[in-house]
Amino acid sequence: MITSPHTKYFMYLRKSTDDKSRQVRSIADQRAELWEFARQHNIDVIDVLVEKQSAKRPGRPVFNEMTDRIEKGEAQGIIAWHPDRLARNSRDGGYIIDLLDTETLLDLKFPTFSFENSASGKMMLAMMFSQSKYYVDSLSENIKRGKRRKAAEGIWPGPAIIGYRTDSKRKRLVADPNSATHIRRAFQRFATGNYTLSQIALFLRKAGVRGQRDCNISPSTAQRMLMNPIYYGAFSFKGELYDGVHEPLITKKLFDCCQKVMSNRSRPKSKGLKPFLYRGFIRCSVCGGLVTSETAKGHTYLHCTKRKEPCKHEYRPAVREESITEQITTALIGVSLPDDWAEAMLVRLQEEQECLKEAAQKRQADVEAKRRGVLKKLARAEEGWLDGVISKARYREIQSELVAERHTLDEEIGDLERHGSNRLEPMARFIKASKQAKYVASEGTKEKQLNFFKKIGSNPQLVARQLVFAPRGPWQHVEKSTLLVSAPADAHASAGGTSENAIRFSKSGEGGIRTRDRGLNPYDGLANRCLQPLGHLSGVCRAGQNSIG
Repeated sequence: MITSPHTKYFMYLRKSTDDKSRQVRSIADQRAELWEFARQHNIDVIDVLVEKQSAKRPGRPVFNEMTDRIEKGEAQGIIAWHPDRLARNSRDGGYIIDLLDTETLLDLKFPTFSFENSASGKMMLAMMFSQSKYYVDSLSENIKRGKRRKAAEGIWPGPAIIGYRTDSKRKRLVADPNSATHIRRAFQRFATGNYTLSQIALFLRKAGVRGQRDCNISPSTAQRMLMNPIYYGAFSFKGELYDGVHEPLITKKLFDCCQKVMSNRSRPKSKGLKPFLYRGFIRCSVCGGLVTSETAKGHTYLHCTKRKEPCKHEYRPAVREESITEQITTALIGVSLPDDWAEAMLVRLQEEQECLKEAAQKRQADVEAKRRGVLKKLARAEEGWLDGVISKARYREIQSELVAERHTLDEEIGDLERHGSNRLEPMARFIKASKQAKYVASEGTKEKQLNFFKKIGSNPQLVARQLVFAPRGPWQHVEKSTLLVSAPADAHASAGGTSENAIRFSKSGEGGIRTRDRGLNPYDGLANRCLQPLGHLSGVCRAGQNSIG
């Protein structure tokens, strides 16, 4: 049929997504075919309208604009590739047919479908619209069914997330070698509590990590990433938590630590201050304010900031930095074990190793029994849901809790398998660190001495120009023992000091000057406090691990 020269047409082009990586040639191919079709049939096209949105739901802005302009009389026909380009839902399809019934719209042209503006032609058009709707609805159901099946098998049913890529053969997530390491480091950094979401996002951007659509990592993207359980081996789909078959990038313990930091809103230390060694480290014993540093006459002095209240601390003028460094060196010597003591303790630890190994095996059996109980609960919950005893919402709640508990038990079992026979290793490292303290005090830089001091003590304060601190955990056992390592007696005597080795200790013990009692067997006293039966020793080991990092 030759088109009337008075009929004007809109050319309507549509593809279902605005994603540049999908349906790349759809619009260009439609445009080329329709212009060729228009030339062959002498169609007067007055405007080309392009839309990048699905027609499954009504409300397309370009389509609505086109129909409004048709009602105003700007054009009387539409040329499109296929009827499904115009409508895949009942409302838009019915609206097109209504425009034809009222003769507001006179003609439709399709290279793939022959339409005549008649009763039979409109019936066929309605059937095409219905078929397009059926196709998109059935496609949606098939996709949803496939995703549910994938999730039940532990396969992530969506596109690959940051840190992963999709294996083209197995259609499963595999770690992306270019970004997985940076994602793992981002979790480790955030777990320390010293980084904000903005700093994590900046770290990932500098590392070259990109988002799912090749966009920059924003703080909100970093937050969603840090809260996504897929990185420890599980994933959430439709409100349910599933076990994944993909390789986890982090442990659940690290993930839980990040969630705790997220809830506490980490407050990192401010940056941009002058690099004084002891700035923000010591507090004033009178007002509780921080002790700051300033430079005067070529020396660095420490004094109270006096920000909380007018401070009348007795130390004036301020304490020189060299004096604080000397006191830190003395404190390190005070918690240093002699070499022969350390060697004897390490031998004793080896004897305790067999007891710990037996206890670890018993604990592993208990955890495995508990895990079997969790699996039974999961099976009963699923049966209850299938039998209609419990609702689906309740089943999802129970399933999420039990799956999370099973991951925790799996990690504990793995930890026992890896470290159950060497639980005393943290204690051994603690003894070696205490043995090393005197070498750090004598040969280490001021920065190394300060870092070691932070491991052994907390709550440092200035009291009458003296640095006072509370030793951490197992370091108290060393600090409360007799004087361990010091300079030769004649060195003190020649300097006018006591012939016995002396040192000022912190307020954690009895305080004052502590001297060695040569009639005491120091190893017995320290061993009685450090090497107790299994239960106490485990606590000391954990404290030692935290103290020495």
